Amino acid sequence: MPNSVQGFTAILVCLTLLPCGTLAAAVPVQVNPKLKIVVVEGEGAIHRVGGSARAIEIRVEDENGRPVPGAVVGFQVPPTGASGKFGGESAIDVTSDAMGRATASLEPNAVAGEFEILVTVSTAEESAKAVIVQRNEAAPPPLSPGAPPVRKKGSSKWIVLLAVAAGAVGGGIAAAGGGGGGGGAAPPGGGPPPTATPTPTIRIGTGTVAGP
Repeated sequence: MPNSVQGFTAILVCLTLLPCGTLAAAVPVQVNPKLKIVVVEGEGAIHRVGGSARAIEIRVEDENGRPVPGAVVGFQVPPTGASGKFGGESAIDVTSDAMGRATASLEPNAVAGEFEILVTVSTAEESAKAVIVQRNEAAPPPLSPGAPPVRKKGSSKWIVLLAVAAGAVGGGIAAAGGGGGGGGAAPPGGGPPPTATPTPTIRIGTGTVAGP
């Protein structure tokens, strides 16, 4: 009996020394599963840093998929790092309409990276929450002044080679035409007639450029 009394006394002392909220904090808080948040627009959205605002829209439904009007919907973004602002604020509360929809406009800040938007919904009896993930990305750098225009690979080479080939063909024709003044007649003295200059042929890859 003395041992039992001592044990009971020890239990009373431990309970007395515990903080008032210790036992209550150990009980998990259950969120009512009957309230659902459906993301209509905004999940996975990519913003240009410092760009224009974009809409985020959710729909509040009950367990049967029916819209829940009049619910208080909160949108909240991180205060630092990659994030944005709702009209200059990091958090905003709106009320769902007759179709259960709630919308907020988010303007991205100038920090690149991924961030999360916390969405909370509450009614007189129920509450729920969800997370929307978005990203800020830097705009591509502009082309520097005086930069050469982008050309298709190999196009300049073919143009240059064809121009050279055409020039060579023209030179050969001119040489052939001016070699003998009489259209190929034998020169005075009975010598042999002049030999015509052969037309050059230039092969480029699998194609061939030749004179007429």
